[in-house]
Amino acid sequence: MTIIPALLQSASGALFIQEKQALKLTEVHNIHPSDAYKFQFSEETIKKLENASIVTLTGETPFAMLVPLTVSRFKVNDLVGVLAVGPRTLGRGYSRDHQKDLSDLGHNAGMALHMLKLNEKKQAKEIPSGVEG
Repeated sequence: MTIIPALLQSASGALFIQEKQALKLTEVHNIHPSDAYKFQFSEETIKKLENASIVTLTGETPFAMLVPLTVSRFKVNDLVGVLAVGPRTLGRGYSRDHQKDLSDLGHNAGMALHMLKLNEKKQAKEIPSGVEG
């Protein structure tokens, strides 16, 4: 969570992970958690993110862009999280190259998070060694 904002020269960042039916704030960088908690995902924004589309934000928000972390399943994408990045320092915007790279990162990170959750579920179902049934 600290590397991406540093590479992009972004003022801040946050990571939201899909938990049941909501996106849960799990990590922040250079932003107070209470400010990140205030951010609300609209239905329209969620739909765009579920389509694996980066969402550019304007107005009174701590973030400039939302990057979906997705897992592709044929023609459908499962949203497993969102990387929210703040505005870039010195008032610069994000280029198309930035957005392309972040989109690729979102697919890779989404798959990694999905695999992590599958491994956690598998380990939770395993019977600990030394326990007889």
